[in-house]
Amino acid sequence: MLLTTLTAALLAQVTHTGSARGATPVYRCELGAWEPAFDHDLTGFPNPPATSFNAVHMALIPVGPKRGQVLVWDEPDGPSSPGSWMQRWSIVDPAPTPAFENHELAMPNGLGDLFCSGHCWLPDGTLFVAGGTTRYARANQSYLAGHLAYRFDPSVTGNGAWTRLRDMATDRWYPSCILLAGGDVLVAGGTSDSSLPARNDCEIYDPTLGTWRLAASGSPLFDGPPQSQLEGYPRLFQLASGPIFLAGMSPLTARATWSNGVLAWTPMTASPTGERLFGSAVLFAGEPGCVDDRVLTTGGERPYSHSPVVHDEVELCAASASSAPAWDWVSLPRLSTPRWNHNSVILPDGEVLVVGGCARNELDPVQIFPKHAELFDGTAWRSCASAASPRDSHSTAMLLPDGRVLTAGGESRTRDYQVFQPPYLTCGGARPVITQAPTAVQTFDVAGASYTVDFAPLPQGVSLARLVLARAGSITHHSDFDARHVVLKATSIASTSATFEGPASHAQTPAGGYLLFLVTNEGVPSAASWVRVL
Repeated sequence: MLLTTLTAALLAQVTHTGSARGATPVYRCELGAWEPAFDHDLTGFPNPPATSFNAVHMALIPVGPKRGQVLVWDEPDGPSSPGSWMQRWSIVDPAPTPAFENHELAMPNGLGDLFCSGHCWLPDGTLFVAGGTTRYARANQSYLAGHLAYRFDPSVTGNGAWTRLRDMATDRWYPSCILLAGGDVLVAGGTSDSSLPARNDCEIYDPTLGTWRLAASGSPLFDGPPQSQLEGYPRLFQLASGPIFLAGMSPLTARATWSNGVLAWTPMTASPTGERLFGSAVLFAGEPGCVDDRVLTTGGERPYSHSPVVHDEVELCAASASSAPAWDWVSLPRLSTPRWNHNSVILPDGEVLVVGGCARNELDPVQIFPKHAELFDGTAWRSCASAASPRDSHSTAMLLPDGRVLTAGGESRTRDYQVFQPPYLTCGGARPVITQAPTAVQTFDVAGASYTVDFAPLPQGVSLARLVLARAGSITHHSDFDARHVVLKATSIASTSATFEGPASHAQTPAGGYLLFLVTNEGVPSAASWVRVL
């Protein structure tokens, strides 16, 4: 099991020098498989993009008639005419015959759009979006930020509805948004102007009251040079242990708790890799019997030099540990190739899938785009099948309810979308079939309740090994603000049913929509059943 393996790596302080960096030879089915690539059908857009639609922002819909489909929006590149700002958006059904429902959102005059915003799912299944772009970089100009906030409700009859919320107090371009344990949203970092350092303050949005409050960092930790600040799209996580964890993109590693209405930050041991610009980070938020909260980072670029370095390093942090050296970053086996602007997805079996990215820095006149996917099982990486298209800057990737992974976008793409089938779908293993599952669960610290899920009989020798929750994703700029992998505590597993405790707390599983997967002893997951954590 991956979390257990990662825990062993932490306890042993495993290091990897990287002398043998290739993939282990595998059977063909273990390469996984890519389905035929497809492009965005532009039919229905009043003002279609000039060539194609780039799914820079992506979110898996957890409620309503479009549940399980994918909300995407692109880069409008400014108003189509003076004063006429709009935001293209679409709902994509990644079925074998893909379908698209294309729309435009008229934006407030002169206040920009939702490109380069941050977003996360709220407890009620609506998507919260904050920030964006009010000026695009043309003629040596920088990007300017916006202060808009919106809510997308996918449960509204038809195709859902966008509602403008109260504006933020500050303009933010490249902010991160995370749902906190208490149900509020933390909006952090970003910048007012792409030529300026990132902001070091945060704002808190209360979805129930519809109000904002500004929260200073409350720490001299962020008073240093630009490279030690929050950066754009800071890699932030609500930890199961309670605090908020900062895992990049700057060299800084820190943890924050609330104190008298101020975020009180504690510095932690910095990553030995340093800056990880547009690397990827994922959160394992708990497994029964293991220390909670592991954050795994992959790749990234070290910028601000004449020769930026693209990393192949992979590091792991026990983010909830009490002190050093327990919270020091541990080096794990490296990627087969350096990558930045790539995406990482935790699969239901606990393996980490890495797709896309660039192997060369942005100053290199000859770019290399790794098309092969990679899978990490906790001890080693193995190369998988190659995609049809590059997926570099502004690409996205997301776990789907049936266990496949949707990839999209990228500035160098040749096709708009492609779906990856992990090896657990291509090697012929028996999949559990859920026949009955709860539609809502409460956290164990509130209700102390247990729940039962029923499934069809499995073949001889195949048994149910674990139950996993995966939160509906919400990704942009190679950071999924929502995704988390939680292994539930099973109190009994029989031949056709399993009983499990509700997730530990809202810090481990913030309220909202989740995918419940059943995983066999062979590592094969069921198609998910949707469940709402209350």
